[in-house]
Amino acid sequence: MKNKKVKEQELMSGENEILRVSLDDKNFDLPFRIIGSNKVAFLDLSGQVALVEKAADLLAQQLLEEGVDFDVILNPVAKSSALAHAVAVRLMKAGKAVLTERLCPEKQNRANIIPSKQAIVL
Repeated sequence: MKNKKVKEQELMSGENEILRVSLDDKNFDLPFRIIGSNKVAFLDLSGQVALVEKAADLLAQQLLEEGVDFDVILNPVAKSSALAHAVAVRLMKAGKAVLTERLCPEKQNRANIIPSKQAIVL
């Protein structure tokens, strides 16, 4: 599921290579890091309010437009909790989801976290 409103472009900023990610009408510059022999664009959502809000707008809009059926929004690490929350708020405001439960995998058996639910993974 690729969003047509998201574009990326490799650029130079001074002496540093960056990945410019355009979400609809807003640009965000991500620095590259070398991990092993791979060049990876580094994204840290912590404190990136404008990025989280714009990404949530686009994700929720796309989920609604495509009629994705789900019961749970999963986010892999605490740094993406703000994005999961922002998407959930938008889906609930649109009346398309009732997300009322919180799962704590560190306190539960990870193998049985979502026994029979459809999940969106952010």
